[in-house]
Amino acid sequence: MIKTDVHMHTDFSHDSDSTPEQMAEGAIEKGLEAICFTDHYDKDNMDWGPEDIFDPEKFLKRPVVCAVSNTSGLAGIAHWINAYYGLKEEHQVRKDSELVQEIRKWVDGEYANGRVTVMTDEEIVACVERICRERNLQTLQRP
Repeated sequence: MIKTDVHMHTDFSHDSDSTPEQMAEGAIEKGLEAICFTDHYDKDNMDWGPEDIFDPEKFLKRPVVCAVSNTSGLAGIAHWINAYYGLKEEHQVRKDSELVQEIRKWVDGEYANGRVTVMTDEEIVACVERICRERNLQTLQRP
């Protein structure tokens, strides 16, 4: 059996104060054989340095995709919208937008009613269209 921790947050995330080096040292002290950093990636919450310090698309050589669930948070929902609709720079939605806030309410409601699976692209698109229509927001189109 391998002793491991596969869900660790460093100071890159908003909910930890430990550096990756401190986390690795702690893991070694505890006798762990493997660790995995699972930091939150929230461009709107990077007050520690420039946004381009970590560019996952450049690193992965492909667009970053994510699923939306009750643990995605506002930044995850905004990321899904921007990636799915191919929104660039000044056209991107932010996590504080009305659209993202309303989608979050819908997602939370789904899980409060017993949902246990991630939202499908089709469900999110239908939700985006409904909210845009109901709130008179600009309709989003895929490229």
